[in-house]
Amino acid sequence: MNNVVQKVIMLWFFSFISVYSYAGADVEACNVEKIKSNILSHLESIRDYQFTTEVLFDGTFANSQVKGKRPNQLYIQLSIQPPSKPLIITAVYDGVHQWVQSKNSSMTHVMKIELAKLTSPQRPFDSSYNVMGTGLLNGEGYPTTISVLLTTYNLQAQCTNELINLSGRINIDAFKKYAKTVKFLASKSDNVERFARLFGFINLNFDSNDYTVRDYSFGADSNAVKFHVKFSGVQINQGLDDMVFRYSPPSGVAVTDITNDLIMQNSQAIN
Repeated sequence: MNNVVQKVIMLWFFSFISVYSYAGADVEACNVEKIKSNILSHLESIRDYQFTTEVLFDGTFANSQVKGKRPNQLYIQLSIQPPSKPLIITAVYDGVHQWVQSKNSSMTHVMKIELAKLTSPQRPFDSSYNVMGTGLLNGEGYPTTISVLLTTYNLQAQCTNELINLSGRINIDAFKKYAKTVKFLASKSDNVERFARLFGFINLNFDSNDYTVRDYSFGADSNAVKFHVKFSGVQINQGLDDMVFRYSPPSGVAVTDITNDLIMQNSQAIN
């Protein structure tokens, strides 16, 4: 064998080994269980967070500013663009009360809820009065929302240098177990079945470098997206001040306390 042929064979051999090794490393790096573990660890490290979401659900568009601080503080400002008048909803969980202010072009309403009578330390936002359209699951903050999505679907992973994609169908047993802890789901068993029909498939995208969520979407299957959430400006552990989560009703606006109404509603749902 002459030297030229030998060098060509050696170059081909090492090229093959390099490609094979890189592919092997890629497969290992894109192991779905390892990815989920890393993202869950990242979420557990979050003390406070803030971001903006854009949500599209059945043709209705909403955008939100969200700020949260563990264990029990949350601020949401949600703007919905319905066919008629724009609606702005502000929800503040200050650790003692949940305040909900809704405002359109002609009027402002404010409601108050005593959280100690409706929530637990484990579920501080699950008062059963939910602000929908923010990208957060009902009764959840940001870290728990993403954790639930990761642990209630059977996911597969695809990875690039910039993006991790996780997608798959709902794990109905895991979701039923989670649903037992959530007021609006636990109250009626058909809520779980309805959710599984409408949102049986999920697609999530994360930044490969820091595991920041970029977007997620739900649908009955991969080709039938009904609910899409895009995250932007995600910041964590910036030391948010408690004053962010203080709320004072506008001057002259009456406040309606709906705590007892919700207690009665929950009691009737259980019975």
